[in-house]
Amino acid sequence: MRRPLAALGTTALVITSSLGLTLGTAGAAHASREYCEAMFGSYEPLLYQGITGFDHQVQELQCKLNSWKPSLALVEDGKFGPATRDAVVRFQAFAGLEQDGVVGWYTWSSLDRWANYLQT
Repeated sequence: MRRPLAALGTTALVITSSLGLTLGTAGAAHASREYCEAMFGSYEPLLYQGITGFDHQVQELQCKLNSWKPSLALVEDGKFGPATRDAVVRFQAFAGLEQDGVVGWYTWSSLDRWANYLQT
C-alpha cells in the first residue's frame, strides 16, 4: 500500500521524537513549522529547480529554509530558482544529506526536524 509523503514525514518525526533525539535549545526566534505549514500547506512533494505548479510548496520550503538560516533572506515567492537551489544544497550539506539540490523525503524530514528544534 502506498502512503502519502506527508504521512511518511510524520512517521519519521514521531520515531525521531520517541527516540529522544534533540539538538538542544534555540536561542533566536524564527518562523515556526506551524506558521510555514499554515501559510503554505503541508503537502511535501519532490521539488527541484525550475519546477512549476507547486508555488505553495516552494513557498513553504523557502519559509523553512529562512527559519533555518535567516541570513539566506530567500524571497518567499514560490519560484524554485538558483537562490533556492543554493540554499537547499547548503542545508543538505549541513544535514549530512546528498547535496543534489532536490528536495525529497529526506530533505523535507530534516527540515521538519530542524523546525521542531527551533521551537524548543
